[in-house]
Amino acid sequence: MKLVQSGNDAKLNFSLSGYQEMLQRFIDADYEFVNYETVRSNCKHVINRHDIDFSIDYALQISKIEKKLEIKSIYFLLIRSEFYNIFSKKSIDLIAEILENGHDIGLHFDMSLYGNDISNIDDYVANECQILTNLTGKEVNVVSFHRPIDTLLGMSDNVGGKIHTYQPRFFDDIGYCSDSRGEWKYGNPFQHDSFSNSLAIQLLTHPIWWLLNQGSPKNKLDFFLTERFKFLKKEMHSNSSIY
Repeated sequence: MKLVQSGNDAKLNFSLSGYQEMLQRFIDADYEFVNYETVRSNCKHVINRHDIDFSIDYALQISKIEKKLEIKSIYFLLIRSEFYNIFSKKSIDLIAEILENGHDIGLHFDMSLYGNDISNIDDYVANECQILTNLTGKEVNVVSFHRPIDTLLGMSDNVGGKIHTYQPRFFDDIGYCSDSRGEWKYGNPFQHDSFSNSLAIQLLTHPIWWLLNQGSPKNKLDFFLTERFKFLKKEMHSNSSIY
């Protein structure tokens, strides 16, 4: 992955205003926000992808910024997570509002829940996609992998009849930038040679890094856990007369 070092490009503020500024820079550079079906490697295209690892609430806040900028993104949700329940009424309402903001929903698939044996991955993915489709009323056509094992990275075949975000045409043939762990491991999007050469980019961001202002990524996770505990205490109080 090649990087182009230029001016102040090395710095992007991880905040809501910083996120909006990043999107605006793509817009100002005449980039078009597209989906996985329509992206072309030799065009000024950007796929704006969000893997939702911790909070659908945070995802909704990001979706509102994108709506204001008339940007369409795709939000990948986990069917099974220790951090959120997609089947709760609150989550269903949040997902519906994200869809109303003009965005798409994809499946964030966690292979580790199946023992990392990919021999039956097609069945697993197809089943989870159908569950998510039934929940949202919208066909799920794209899959991203949660903490992908090496055998899934760069796999060219579809999974469960669906395209996935790590196929070579999305991972190798176009630029790829991710804020995993709250940092740009390989440089931010504007340092990438694809941006310098007006070529397509897949941009992966996680709402938690942009929504919270608690400094380091670890501090942001600590704050999230504190707020989550407050929520669980409130729910405990509402559901148990002895608490």
